[in-house]
Amino acid sequence: MILTCLPLYQWHFAIQVKEKSGDLAPPKICAQTWQQPLQAYFKQIHLHILVGQYSQRYYCKNYKSVTQQVQQWPSMLPRRIALPHPSPRNQPWRAKNTWFEQELVPRLRTNIQKLIDS
Repeated sequence: MILTCLPLYQWHFAIQVKEKSGDLAPPKICAQTWQQPLQAYFKQIHLHILVGQYSQRYYCKNYKSVTQQVQQWPSMLPRRIALPHPSPRNQPWRAKNTWFEQELVPRLRTNIQKLIDS
C-alpha cells in the first residue's frame, strides 16, 4: 500500500480554523497525539513528505522558512523532502522559485516511481 512508504505530514487531525491569511497553526496536541502512533503503525516509511511550514517547523531542525527548507531538497532526499503547501495562494512563490518545478519535481517523481516499483 502506497501510504506505508509515503506518509504526508500535512495532516494534523484537527478542525482547521481559518483566519484572514489562511489556516491557523494546528494545536500542538495534534502532533503530540498522532505522530508517534502513526509512525509506529507505518513501520516501513521510505519517504517523509513534509508539506508546508507547520510540518517543517515540527520536523526540521534550524527551520527558518519554507523557501529555505525546500531549497535543501538535495540533502534531504531520498528519506525526506520538504514541499510548499499546494495552495493557489502559493502561485507567486512557484513563479519566483522556478527551480522547484524544473529540478525538484522531476527528481521527486523519479524517487516516488522507484518506491512504487520496488
